[in-house]
Amino acid sequence: MQAVRRLTSLRPATAACRHLSLYSRQAFRQPSLQELRRLSDRFGFSSSDDELTAYKELIGQLSASLTSLDRLENPMRSSTSTVASQPVPPRSCGQRASAADNPGNAWYWRCDLKDPAAAQDSSLPLAGKTLALKDSVSVAGVPMMNGSKLLEGFVPTEDATVVTRILAAGGRIVGKAVCEDMCFSGASHTTFKGAVPNPHSELHSAGGSSSGCGYLVAKGLVDMAIGGDQGGSIRIPSAWCGIVGLKPTFGLVPYTGALSMMRGIDHLGPMARTVTDAARLLQTIAGLDGDGLDRRQPTDLRVDNYSESLRGELSKYSFGLLVEGFHGVDEDVDEAVRQLAGKLASAGAKVSKVSVPLHSQSGAFYLPYLLHGFRATYLTDGALPLDDAYVDPDAVDAAFKGRRTFPADNQHIVKVVMLMSEFLSSNYGLKHFSQAANWIRELRRCYDNALNSVDYLLMPTLPMRPPRLLDESASVVEVFNHGLGMIGNTAAFNASGHPAITLNCGRTAGEPPLPIGTMLVGRRFSDGQLLDAAFGVEQLCGGF
Repeated sequence: MQAVRRLTSLRPATAACRHLSLYSRQAFRQPSLQELRRLSDRFGFSSSDDELTAYKELIGQLSASLTSLDRLENPMRSSTSTVASQPVPPRSCGQRASAADNPGNAWYWRCDLKDPAAAQDSSLPLAGKTLALKDSVSVAGVPMMNGSKLLEGFVPTEDATVVTRILAAGGRIVGKAVCEDMCFSGASHTTFKGAVPNPHSELHSAGGSSSGCGYLVAKGLVDMAIGGDQGGSIRIPSAWCGIVGLKPTFGLVPYTGALSMMRGIDHLGPMARTVTDAARLLQTIAGLDGDGLDRRQPTDLRVDNYSESLRGELSKYSFGLLVEGFHGVDEDVDEAVRQLAGKLASAGAKVSKVSVPLHSQSGAFYLPYLLHGFRATYLTDGALPLDDAYVDPDAVDAAFKGRRTFPADNQHIVKVVMLMSEFLSSNYGLKHFSQAANWIRELRRCYDNALNSVDYLLMPTLPMRPPRLLDESASVVEVFNHGLGMIGNTAAFNASGHPAITLNCGRTAGEPPLPIGTMLVGRRFSDGQLLDAAFGVEQLCGGF
């Protein structure tokens, strides 16, 4: 597999980029006595002035190694990869999308990147394909904000591994797509925060947080996109935009070079108009990332020829309607998915009901993971990896500095998460996180058991139809509940790690008709079989 690549120079290649305030890493400085006093009081040390003076001297001795570390250039990820690669040549970084060239407010940044040699090879899997990337994926020389003021001015110096693989496969990256603040989807329902509208109705939500990707793919402005999914952010906008979205098995696609929310739930995956294109993109980006750059990946990881193995022979598969996945679902959504089940049975597939009672409680297990992971990434140490996987220190440092510089500029949903995660950690430590980790193992076992009796779990991707966008009169509680209400079926599989794909299965009642998504969940690391089943479903239902 292709290794990651590093930009040879931080200097922008075109005049269009010279206005950018390029990020500069902060150097270590020694704490003052006043700062040590505040920390000492916080920890309850009751230190005397003489003791603090001695502590300051000792910290000064220890800090010499940190000063030396700051002077070193960060090692290239490719230096530890099993595949050598050439540095990225100087690039034109492009420009921020103008209002005239930004339908649906879906673009964050426009660029035009390709590998000149690969672009001439028509035999490559992504030859002639245009792609957008969610603005949580690093592209060397192209600004990245993750939808948040916290990272404004940050320009990565390395390509994410998926970017390297896309370019080597002949793909052409034409921009970064909008995502909501820190990848939380509360803003995806509000007109007054520049939300991306549904591509089939400007009055309705496109979902989030990969909303820009969903809009651009559905409108045909790009062929495919790379989305990020920590609680449903690939599948939710894909379902409401009427396209295909796959959250792969946890660890199948390397996350190296993308901004983390919590390492245990982070996923990158394809968004496309067809299952075939989603399979082709997955085949490109999946696989081991060098020599342990992403420690979430099993060392015996195998990548199948996903796009070439699509047959869609539904009669050889069995589908289990997950009973708990239909609780509290809108009537027309429920009806569309059950009609699909009838079509599957008519096509020769075995269809039955399956129950996983813990699915209804999965939100209680997912929440502590999200809260503690977000706190570690953005409020404290910055995504401490707990292993020797690659971490971009500039991205971590930029987020840490941004939190201090722009403390009031986050959306309300992010502020709620910040407050609750800090309160939880301050008063209960890792108690709830530990409980959740134990229950997630049990949840994974229950899904595995269910998938021993059927090949796939079948349910609505979302419990509701796409809601109308809220306006400036909406309360904080309304905005929050709209965002939280989307993840009832999706977030559980971020926690369990099972692959899950959404595709269109019908239309909502009334005007305008909007897409309804159904979600198939398969066995871990059987993504090829899941895509094959989805290909068969696609033939039954057609696109939106």
